[in-house]
Amino acid sequence: MLRKNYLVLVLLSVCYISIGSITSYARETSSHAGDLYSRDHHTSVLFKLNTQNQDSFMEQEGKRYSAMKYGDAESIEEYATMLAKQIWNQFSKEIKEHPDDWVLVCPSYFKAPTAAVVLARSTKKIILEKYKIDLPMVSIQRKSTNDREFGELKTMAERQSYIVDNFFYEGESLSQKSLIFIEDALVSGTHYLETQKVLKKQAGADLDNLYAFFVVEVEKEATKATNYEAEAVLNYGWINGSKLERLLPILKDPQTVYTPRMLKFVFGKPERANFYRKHLSFNELNKLYQTAYQESFLQKPKYKGLVQNLRADLTKQLLHKKKFLNLNAVYELDESTLKALLAEKNIAHNLVKGKISLAEMYSLLKFGDEQAIELFAHKIVEKMRESLITKWPLDPNEWGLCTTGYIAVTGAADILTKKISEIAGIPVVPSRRKESFSASYGEINSITERAKAVSGKFEFSAPIKKHMIYIDDAVASGSHVKEYQQLLAKKGAKTFRAFSIFDISSIDSSLENELNHSLIKTNDSGMLAAILSQDHSPILLRTIKTILSFEHKTLKSFVNQLDLSTLHRIHTAICDEGYDKKPAFSKAFSFFQAHLSERSGNLKL
Repeated sequence: MLRKNYLVLVLLSVCYISIGSITSYARETSSHAGDLYSRDHHTSVLFKLNTQNQDSFMEQEGKRYSAMKYGDAESIEEYATMLAKQIWNQFSKEIKEHPDDWVLVCPSYFKAPTAAVVLARSTKKIILEKYKIDLPMVSIQRKSTNDREFGELKTMAERQSYIVDNFFYEGESLSQKSLIFIEDALVSGTHYLETQKVLKKQAGADLDNLYAFFVVEVEKEATKATNYEAEAVLNYGWINGSKLERLLPILKDPQTVYTPRMLKFVFGKPERANFYRKHLSFNELNKLYQTAYQESFLQKPKYKGLVQNLRADLTKQLLHKKKFLNLNAVYELDESTLKALLAEKNIAHNLVKGKISLAEMYSLLKFGDEQAIELFAHKIVEKMRESLITKWPLDPNEWGLCTTGYIAVTGAADILTKKISEIAGIPVVPSRRKESFSASYGEINSITERAKAVSGKFEFSAPIKKHMIYIDDAVASGSHVKEYQQLLAKKGAKTFRAFSIFDISSIDSSLENELNHSLIKTNDSGMLAAILSQDHSPILLRTIKTILSFEHKTLKSFVNQLDLSTLHRIHTAICDEGYDKKPAFSKAFSFFQAHLSERSGNLKL
């Protein structure tokens, strides 16, 4: 049991467990065995809450806890520091002696991380920084997000209906590991019970080696009933419908991770959504929308309308921002035009039986198909002749082409630009990327983050021309175009024009993703293997990212469809770009390398 710090209790005059009295709290349930799970199994808490100390707790701790639940970075950091200290006080000896035997367990989440997930990740970071132990972390995933706020559910049956069989684990066996599970609150214990079930049945964990650490435990009363209302008090005691302005500093803090709870609060009622639309910047609202999109709020009837309204407003603002890019696109693309492009299958291709759509042809271009490159290069040159009010053909001494620079492995825009150069008769002025993106650019949804990702990252390796034309396959946020526009202006270019196949007129990054994979799906290796089997087919950056994102079954099928020469070219491209050393792709690369070694008969490559 927790040792009571009577001095603090006297000072506060409440039954409140203060920070100064934090000690390990552990209770083991003797009946824990087989498939029987316990709410109180190996639990340690920072604070205990009941009806007697609820008011005093909220007075002393309510602001910080409520802010934490909405993703406030400072509050999460403070609680994570407490949890890290508590974990270290309890298990430092065992962890230092056998660090490889310990694993942190991240709470369940769908797409957007919950506050508890951010708390767990922050705790891991603090343990590394303060105690110099880098504990691995595994995550419990959810199959879907909840429509309602979990704190509004008043019975165990309701809570179980949202949780049971919605969790799953994908990863290595945890049978020989000691596990530390980190969560923000223990109320009914539904999350913890389901986590135990998943860890035991899907990860092979020994639950006797599972230890849980919580910020707050809502104690059962003398009647053994769960105080569900206390959770709502915790969550909304400081930020609520009458205190909308209190969430603004958190939403405006660039360090804040937007959480599902925040989304449900903002989009829960029209007056809330309208309030934040008036008080947040374009970039902050875009971050809010992208998180809502990621969390599938467009499929939730309760929130769909307000999220759609925000998307429409942001799209209008984005189109206004892109007007200053001097961009000319062959096709303006939004949801309706994308559907039309996918529906009209009137292009013949030797790799496909029957006809394919223009959007599907574009998907082939993104992976280096020669026929697609030829088609779209001619379309852009036609657009250039229509749009440039100047003598044609262009003077190669005054006009030059450029496109997004790369480090080692090139992309579709680069090979498209080279083909345009052949057709138009003007040279390509090469540029290069100074450093690789820390994350996949295509996975960056925020316009602000995209701009940061490209800012100052490119340089020209040859003198520029008087008039420069930037070529891209598709322009979504416009970050690359703007970066090159500013870079070329600094280098003395007199005029700047940009041309692309598509100008994606939507704030929604899903259009770009659907366009890129309209024919080549991430779970289907057949078409990509067919492209790479063609003579002179290049290995593009998107190609190696897609290969390394295949599931093992798909990757194995892919390897078996290609000749050794092509597989070795892929292997070389992966290593040249440094993807063999990226943790996110390490398992897939090892799997690819093992199958390639088996095919080639070599032990090492």
